[in-house]
Amino acid sequence: MNDTALPTEPTPNTVTTSNKSTVQLVYALMAIGFVFGLTYLIGGIMALLKKGDEPDPLLKAHYVYQARTFGYSLLWLTLGIVTAFFLVGYLVLIANYIWALYRIIKGWLALTESRVV
Repeated sequence: MNDTALPTEPTPNTVTTSNKSTVQLVYALMAIGFVFGLTYLIGGIMALLKKGDEPDPLLKAHYVYQARTFGYSLLWLTLGIVTAFFLVGYLVLIANYIWALYRIIKGWLALTESRVV
């Protein structure tokens, strides 16, 4: 009889396809959110919820990165809307849009190369 047991949790060097697909889904939802805002919110909430449950350090780093992108972009969105009356808010909103899009692209590319962001 074979006494070797299959591991129940992924090892740090093994990324399961299912878990990686979920991280990719969050990036996709956040990217689509630039056209349909609700998906950005859904992707950000998913990242916040999943970051504590992920055993793989690579994917956990991506969830943390996504959650930070989501949180800071909401902060800058709020500041941009509040200061839009003074016209400087429009610059804040444009900068926030570019910054969040850059982070999503950078993170997604790093994930496809299995690199930590």
